[in-house]
Amino acid sequence: MNRETTNNTTKAGGLKRKPRIYVCCPVRPKAKDPDEAVGELKRNLDRAERACRLIIEAGGIPLCSPLYCIYGLSLDEQKPDERALGLEIGLDMLRMADEVAVFSECFVWKRQGLMWWPIYMMRW
Repeated sequence: MNRETTNNTTKAGGLKRKPRIYVCCPVRPKAKDPDEAVGELKRNLDRAERACRLIIEAGGIPLCSPLYCIYGLSLDEQKPDERALGLEIGLDMLRMADEVAVFSECFVWKRQGLMWWPIYMMRW
């Protein structure tokens, strides 16, 4: 089979692979009050979902460990062993990624080589 790699995408038999993009965004709540923390966690997970949607619409495949671990596996971040498992899964996802997109308070950052560039502003 003929394989050629260009710009983080692999062509195999004429098919171009979509880039796998690791989604890095705040998830863990900062609030100390348990009721506020629950609401903040929900808002942060909603933002992570929107970040994944943006990547899909841009033609990428999002790798978002918080959504996978919290929604998919129902891991509890308050339990040390489950948090450790979630971190391990996240690091494995990061190793599989072609790119990293960092969603901060106002900007979306993308790594190109050794540099990070804001690619656009957003309002959460």
